[in-house]
Amino acid sequence: MEKQFQQPPPYTPQNQGPVYPNLNQPHSQPGQYVPGYVPQQQQSAQPAHQTVIINKAKFGPFPVRTECQICKQEVLTQTYSSAGLLAWLLSGACCLVGCVFGCCLIPCCVDACRDVVHKCPNCNADIALYKRL
Repeated sequence: MEKQFQQPPPYTPQNQGPVYPNLNQPHSQPGQYVPGYVPQQQQSAQPAHQTVIINKAKFGPFPVRTECQICKQEVLTQTYSSAGLLAWLLSGACCLVGCVFGCCLIPCCVDACRDVVHKCPNCNADIALYKRL
């Protein structure tokens, strides 16, 4: 006994499947409900998981008003300086010139040569580091 296979029905526009409305277009008639349509002003809502990018260029040698990423408060940062690469390079250059008897450590004491650390006054967390070099 032979089985005969039937040909599939010819393609017609009725076999396309469900037709969904264009969600980026407004309603065609006022008051008509289009499932899934979100008006443009509501589409800009931020997602639940987002990456926060902090612009480090705004942190300089002076205190800055910013939001602490640890305690989520808007604060004016506290700053303190620490010897960084520029201070040590200048100290090495002073040694090469001949300032060997303690004078070579002068750049480590000058705030204009030192890096600046920004801290949160609420939780004492380090927020940013401003490097001179």
